[in-house]
Amino acid sequence: WVVVPGDAQPWPARVLRIDFSSLADPRPYWVQFFDTGPNTGSWVSEGHVSPWSEGPAFGDIREARRKLAVRLAEADGAPPLNPNVQQAPVKPLPAFSRSAIPGCPTTVAHATAPSSRRRNETVTNSALMRKVDEIREQIEASQKRQRLLEEEIDKARSGAASQQ
Repeated sequence: WVVVPGDAQPWPARVLRIDFSSLADPRPYWVQFFDTGPNTGSWVSEGHVSPWSEGPAFGDIREARRKLAVRLAEADGAPPLNPNVQQAPVKPLPAFSRSAIPGCPTTVAHATAPSSRRRNETVTNSALMRKVDEIREQIEASQKRQRLLEEEIDKARSGAASQQ
């Protein structure tokens, strides 16, 4: 289970990768959410992840989409939340391969797990950087206009005060 910020209940998910980019990495867990849409995942902290056995009871889950996600997790081998339901056969783990990460001897090969940590890389998208520069210029121009207006107001006040 993964607690998503702003969500009242945890979402069914599985940890696909643990990768520390540093000793103090705040989000070393790559989780994949069970859902009917495209496979989505996220880097999360240990505080956001909890074991399947500590999740909510099936009767406490109100949303149909979340209930379906629980069923998908159960079909993938998670123990059923309803004790009267028989557990689905557990799929074998994917094959192990040699890791390209120093200090990590093996890694589970999985198509939807990110191949490397790209969170700390510099953004190189030139279109995005141009947009950021454009927004910065707009902010600077707005601040300049505000200063000029404040100066005009001050002049008008001082001129009105001197006439009195």
